[in-house]
Amino acid sequence: MANPSFAASKVGLANLWAKATISPDDHARAVSAARKLIANRARYEAVQAKTGVPWWWIACAHWRESSGDFAGVLHNGEKIIGTGRKTRLEPPNRGPFSTWEAAAIDALTMPGKQLDKITDWSIPRALYQWERFNGTGYIARGVNSPYLFAATSLQQRGKYIADGKWSSTAWDEQLGTVAIAKALVELDPHALDLPSGPSPVIEIGAATGAVVAATAAGVPSPIVVGAAVVVLVILAANVRRLFEGKAMFSAIFANWKTSTAGGAGILGAVIDILVQINTGSFDLGRLMTDATVIATALGLFAASDAPKAAAK
Repeated sequence: MANPSFAASKVGLANLWAKATISPDDHARAVSAARKLIANRARYEAVQAKTGVPWWWIACAHWRESSGDFAGVLHNGEKIIGTGRKTRLEPPNRGPFSTWEAAAIDALTMPGKQLDKITDWSIPRALYQWERFNGTGYIARGVNSPYLFAATSLQQRGKYIADGKWSSTAWDEQLGTVAIAKALVELDPHALDLPSGPSPVIEIGAATGAVVAATAAGVPSPIVVGAAVVVLVILAANVRRLFEGKAMFSAIFANWKTSTAGGAGILGAVIDILVQINTGSFDLGRLMTDATVIATALGLFAASDAPKAAAK
């Protein structure tokens, strides 16, 4: 099976993110891992400054590769920092490295990775790149990659127990990057916020197409309105200071959101969008989450999951 492009995968990946929850038995250790990553945020941000890759993406991959141990390189977790040795595992012959940061920059920018070239770091993009950072073998197997989904409600049995060696019965006991990212959000709702950028979760063409299709098909007006809200999210995400200084309703909206069970569901998502519009301050991470909630609830996402991908 050919590896799908990001354009073909992003809606399904957003759907997977929206559906995934941390497994109850793994929740405590996911939160513990997230706390440690937050404590070392400055080190990840130093690599972000050199590569443009979000600190939290790097942190989650680091935990997956070496449980957050800074002696282990981001490439594959081998503990070679400061030893003068090069990597032996995939990818081989990288290094030697005197600092973890230097190794991380190499892992992210080396030929075949080049994550520094990416400008869209939406949640779907993050999932797409985590899978490709590790390997896409799970796509052909039809199994959700444990690199992402281990310790979540979407984990499936099956694992590469060594480079190229598959076991259909193995169960990955590590934390997947999605589980860790979800725990980061629990500790800090804005942990995955992104700076202003050009690529929200759904392209404008796709979302406006949904509105046109719904109208032509005579879909009930709430669906059309919901699709229109998604378009609004996308447009708002690309307008740098929309309604600058027009924040007269932001306090009302914030209080209303607080009073509706923490902003759960469509109502909370719409209110959060309005708050951001009226303050003129947009966080792509929050807008992506709001758009996902609205689109999922209204059935705008495809029922099938995104193509699932694989490990080394």
